[in-house]
Amino acid sequence: MPVIKNDFFASGTSPDKPTSTAIQTLMPVKLLSVSLDGFIALSTDYKQIDVFIQKLLSSAFEREKEKGMMHISLEAPGRYENFISKFPGLENRIQHYHTASYLGITPTQLSRIRKKDKTHQQM
Repeated sequence: MPVIKNDFFASGTSPDKPTSTAIQTLMPVKLLSVSLDGFIALSTDYKQIDVFIQKLLSSAFEREKEKGMMHISLEAPGRYENFISKFPGLENRIQHYHTASYLGITPTQLSRIRKKDKTHQQM
């Protein structure tokens, strides 16, 4: 899932279960990592941080839900249009196979969609 500038990413939410999430950066990043125990300690000690953490988590879960609904409700061209509108310019900054993977299609399918999209834009 693309994580954009000043965004939040949670790889796990259970202190009892190790996460199986692998993180790959496609561009240089500055990363701040906090353990779940650290998050809990901060939220217990500081009410403002607790509210902030709740907003971050809610936003992250909402994005995951939207992505799932997009994959269920849209065909590949619609998912591509959604990607372009949500992440303007990102497609030209990462390898196309990463975009295809996010969309749940093959790079060949992505090429066909992009070619057809460019044909429609020229009309």
